[in-house]
Amino acid sequence: GVQRKATEIKFSKQYHMVRFLERKNITRALKKARRELEGADAASKKALRGKVKGLEGDLEYVLHFPRDRRYVSCLKTQDKAKVEEMREVVRQAMAEKSVKRLEEEA
Repeated sequence: GVQRKATEIKFSKQYHMVRFLERKNITRALKKARRELEGADAASKKALRGKVKGLEGDLEYVLHFPRDRRYVSCLKTQDKAKVEEMREVVRQAMAEKSVKRLEEEA
């Protein structure tokens, strides 16, 4: 309700710049990796595809992170377990949103 909305607004304002900078850095790295993938030979394509897939996952994490939680940086965090835990939360949130959208369209 009202409490959750207030929390969302507070955290959105608080972490706006961090999320913006992470999104910008990841987008830049993703473009670079895709360019490298286009000009790569067959031997290095597999590694580059993995890098692109990882960056796309990072971008989804930043874009779909729940607004009512404290943001956990996926780039600067030393605690990788916490990041993986939050990635799972983001995946669940994305799945819930897509289910809601499908229900609304039906």
